[in-house]
Amino acid sequence: MAGYFGCIYVLLMFLILAYICIKYKQNKSLICLSLSLPASILMVRLLYCNYFCGFSNERTAQSFSKFILDILFTNFYDSTVAFFDILQTHVFYPSVVLILAEILYILMRSGNKFSEGNNNFPLYIFACYTLWICGTLFLAPFKFLRYIMPCFPVLLLIVPFIVSRLSKDAKIMAILSISSIYVGTAYCNMKNPTQISNLYRKQQQSYNFFSQNKDKPVFFLNQSGFDWYSCVILPYIDNDQKCIYPNSDKDLVDRVSQFSGAILILNSVKNERHALDFLSQNYNILKQHRLIPGFSCYTLTRKH
Repeated sequence: MAGYFGCIYVLLMFLILAYICIKYKQNKSLICLSLSLPASILMVRLLYCNYFCGFSNERTAQSFSKFILDILFTNFYDSTVAFFDILQTHVFYPSVVLILAEILYILMRSGNKFSEGNNNFPLYIFACYTLWICGTLFLAPFKFLRYIMPCFPVLLLIVPFIVSRLSKDAKIMAILSISSIYVGTAYCNMKNPTQISNLYRKQQQSYNFFSQNKDKPVFFLNQSGFDWYSCVILPYIDNDQKCIYPNSDKDLVDRVSQFSGAILILNSVKNERHALDFLSQNYNILKQHRLIPGFSCYTLTRKH
């Protein structure tokens, strides 16, 4: 979905660049820009034919359903709450407050000397990305960090943009202090595993479980097409533990039969009972409750 939401940003950037070309009468650049958009669409069509199929799938229908009047205001509220929740969790509010306070302090010390300058392009980019974040969170079926993650480094361009408008003496103070805040924030986030989305590293019982059963292979059965979900579990699994990805219920039974015991991971409720019915004929099945959020985990032991 992030690749499709990126189209909104490309369109906004196209409009901004077109406006700059018209404003400064850069006719050749405007022609080149106008040709680059259809050329890029053609290249996508040639290199990645299935890309355009995404505009007519179920997720796209979910996105456009957000404009239905019955849920329009509810979704707007949910998107706003999600935006501030993401900021609070992943952008680290104290660093933003400190940077703004530092800039304000420097302005006061320098006698409010703030040059206007001629290059406002970073400001345009900041506005463009802010609109993109709002639009993406509004359209997204699920308000996930990963949909807007690419925007954060570019949003930070507003800081050097503001610093560049300060007086010469104030610039040095601003660069040193803001750089210290950046480094301190990065260090704090590095030491805080909760900043990593979908990584539940505080659950020590998950580590203990796989460590105690590292001789048993781990089977991931997921017929819903989201095999990449296994990356959420992999940090808990022992480095020497074998991971197997069967293609179907039958393939699962055939592969499990080669072992006296195994661990089964499921994340599709629809297929859960079907798979367990097959295995219960030859294996004792014990469910591990609350081991990993969003997944069902079972230990399989062969019946004697």
